[in-house]
Amino acid sequence: MTADSGNSPGAASTLNPYVAAARFVLSGSDLDRNVKQTAVQIAERVIQRLRESGPVSR
Repeated sequence: MTADSGNSPGAASTLNPYVAAARFVLSGSDLDRNVKQTAVQIAERVIQRLRESGPVSR
């Protein structure tokens, strides 16, 4: 998993708290995208493991 802030550096590179806050707010879509990407990866791995394990006995 990686967060993607594009070409802009992270908040640690600035001493201005307003700039850091603005970058945090603007990067909100990065978190949503990363959560969705992670959910897809988890679902794919679960499906793969279920297929590998064969039928489930009840």
